[in-house]
Amino acid sequence: MNVRITATCLIGLAIVLEGCASGGSPAGIQPQAQALAEEDLPAWVLALPEGEPPRDNDYTNEAALFLFQAEGQEIPESVESLYQQALESAQSGIQFDPTNAQSYVQAGQAYIALGDLAAADEMFDQAEEIYPRSLMETNFYRETEWIQIFNGAVVAMEDDRSSGLADLELAHVIYQGRPEAMMQLGGMYLEDER
Repeated sequence: MNVRITATCLIGLAIVLEGCASGGSPAGIQPQAQALAEEDLPAWVLALPEGEPPRDNDYTNEAALFLFQAEGQEIPESVESLYQQALESAQSGIQFDPTNAQSYVQAGQAYIALGDLAAADEMFDQAEEIYPRSLMETNFYRETEWIQIFNGAVVAMEDDRSSGLADLELAHVIYQGRPEAMMQLGGMYLEDER
């Protein structure tokens, strides 16, 4: 398969994924995971060990407020500052109560927004270890970021193949539940004899 065919396949896949990702949300507003009652949870979530349920406290409330404010902010410097404050609140929450998965999830959200996907992955893993049912929420954040990175990789490959390749590798750092990035990488590695 040559580079043009790979790029064409990636563009087509990106269009499909963008349609799935947009889901009718107003422009610029990211959907938020909603708390569900236990009877509303899917069977696969109920099959997970319950672990230590998340709890609200002053730190989680403060982090939630900063995350909410950041999502509604349009000035890039303010957005970064608010996400940084959310991260600091979440980290304080972790120090205050290291068994509260909610603080780890919030730290993961902030790390994603600040561009540190490895740290976000680590925070989400910790949340899932404490409260395995948080997998439903963390997978939402992971996959949402994966879609953004994957679509960015498709666009980047039009101008710079190596940048697109790096983005596809990055997508797999935060979420391993979708094979598309790795399939594309496999084809590209084969072309590069890697």
